[in-house]
Amino acid sequence: MLKWTLRILGPKYVNRLLWRNNVLVSKENIRWLKEELHICGLDLKKLSDLPANLERLLDVKLEVTKRTKATTRTSTSTSASFSTTRRPRGAGMVATPMPTSRSEPIRVVVDSREQQPYQFDPAHVTTVRRALPAGDYSVEGYESAMAIERKSLEDFVSSVITHRERFARELRILAEYDLGCVVVEGSLADVLSQRYRSGAHPSSVFGATLSIIVDHDVAVFFCGDRQIACRFVEGLLCRYHQRMTG
Repeated sequence: MLKWTLRILGPKYVNRLLWRNNVLVSKENIRWLKEELHICGLDLKKLSDLPANLERLLDVKLEVTKRTKATTRTSTSTSASFSTTRRPRGAGMVATPMPTSRSEPIRVVVDSREQQPYQFDPAHVTTVRRALPAGDYSVEGYESAMAIERKSLEDFVSSVITHRERFARELRILAEYDLGCVVVEGSLADVLSQRYRSGAHPSSVFGATLSIIVDHDVAVFFCGDRQIACRFVEGLLCRYHQRMTG
């Protein structure tokens, strides 16, 4: 995991901090990372050479242009410069702002393995399917910085009781993100009343939930049912996009 810290120098939002995380879990992610390093002027033959070259990434300044489409199909642009600073776990680089205006729907990445994807309001969200490093939903351009793991109540109980080790690997990735969380299509009352088919004791599920929050540092949101969970996930994705793009 490489964490990038970005500080906006101007012209707007001076000194606002942005974050970008790179999770090196696939060849595709490594390729993206190398492309980003190249933008910063650092070309590596082997990724193992990165630790010895981290100092070269300090105080790199990049100009990023955010383009928005006008009704005449012409485009206007504003630019902002960023500097990179190193955090304890690695170094950082600018995350490219998404080319969208506030009036346009945001683009959300839905994991290709998600079997029951949500149907978001098309006025607010458009979706694209591809594999995510972790989670089921993310904002395009920030796939390695934020992700939401969707769980039905049955799946959540199974994940924390029967498939704990596999789920723990997912949680470790989510914990490294700027925003990583689990959304459950059920209520805490459903858990405590054992309104699920598994024979797992409610106290065990409750304890496992607390462990996710405290030990893994990943938030768990019980949203009551699928409809409310969909609304919550859509709102969270839009709110994160708004924060990252100003």
